Amino acid sequence: MHPGGSAAANAWPSARTAWSTVAVLTFVYSIAFVHRIGLGLLVEPMQQDLQFSDTAIGWLAGALFAVPYTIGGPLCGWLADRYSRRSLIAIAAAGWSTTTAAFGLLTSFAALAATRVGAGLTQSALQPAAASMIADNFDANARPRAYGVYVAGTGFGTALAYWFGAIAIGVGAWVATTAGIKGWSAAFLALAVIGLGAPLAMAFVREPARRGRGGEGSASVQATLAFMRREWRVVGALSLGVAVCFLAPYGQLAFMPVMFSRKYGWSAAELAIAFGVIAVFAGAFGSMLGGWISARLARRGRSDGDWIICTAGSAGSLITGGIAPLMPTAEWSLVFFALSGLFTNWPSVGALGAVNRLAPNEMRGQLTAVYTSAVGLIGAGLGPVTIGVLSDFVTPAWGGVATAMSITFFSCATLSCGLLILGQKSYRRVISALC
Repeated sequence: MHPGGSAAANAWPSARTAWSTVAVLTFVYSIAFVHRIGLGLLVEPMQQDLQFSDTAIGWLAGALFAVPYTIGGPLCGWLADRYSRRSLIAIAAAGWSTTTAAFGLLTSFAALAATRVGAGLTQSALQPAAASMIADNFDANARPRAYGVYVAGTGFGTALAYWFGAIAIGVGAWVATTAGIKGWSAAFLALAVIGLGAPLAMAFVREPARRGRGGEGSASVQATLAFMRREWRVVGALSLGVAVCFLAPYGQLAFMPVMFSRKYGWSAAELAIAFGVIAVFAGAFGSMLGGWISARLARRGRSDGDWIICTAGSAGSLITGGIAPLMPTAEWSLVFFALSGLFTNWPSVGALGAVNRLAPNEMRGQLTAVYTSAVGLIGAGLGPVTIGVLSDFVTPAWGGVATAMSITFFSCATLSCGLLILGQKSYRRVISALC
């Protein structure tokens, strides 16, 4: 199923082709992220309608998406290493749009849980396939900038989710009276329609020739497992360090509207407009800046530039994120969340660059899936649940959900940075051996 090895196939794609591929994949990632976190802005209307607790919402926003995302990751990574990555992404995008539509039509916890499981399974295909496609469009030193642009999709996706949520909330009453559908249900149905743009966009992308192949032996699952056993310090420190880093931000996205409502008296629509702007400028610009710095470090001979970006991003995002919920006013809280957003995506940029430096082509999808599965299970899975459970047990007198969020951020900062610092020396050793 691999492209042939002709001279034409061995030439790198033109800059126009490579960057247009990144642009389409960034658009698809943005859509995927809207579907992933859109639930967060609609928590309060859902709770009013369905009488769900914060813990129940935490399970829907987190573990019920993340566990299947984790389980599906290795299989999708294996498929991405062997078959058309473009087709895999298109099929997956159609799948997560369908599950989002179902989420808007159902009301029982069990039924809603089933749709989140479906969303997690289908979204697990995106990262391994997209990261592998980008790696086959750019040489190693140029990849960090491309990954920086791609990861900016989370910033665009966050903004779209919040802005669209604000619009949905504003027209919710009108929809309820004219169509007999709850406002939050209408929002999810509209998200499903928007999601169909993702599989259509993949029609404009070429499947790139595979390069950096390690031979037929490296294509097997056994070879990948042998590589992971041999380099367990690097793979483990990277996967766990970045996963723990994202635990707090995923929890933040699920409960930030609730926190601003309870502590500062802001409506979800007010927060959506303000934080949407922050997500675009801080999140997207920060991703590109992290990729640019990583590429610059690589040009200066730092083989561990990707790892440095991971560690710096973890510290910068989690420390400022932990301060934000403690601020006395909403405006100051947003300032610190904006500072956090500048660094939030650096670990993703660095991790994608590191994984695709470490492994031959036939392992890239699988190793990317290991990293993204860890982020899905620990970050996306435990983040909302952790803050939801803490919020239910921390009394309002002690700060409630705001205190729960801050505790989560500071705890993650300590553990994530510690893991990444411990793994950096081993990463330098492996990369030096490859050069």
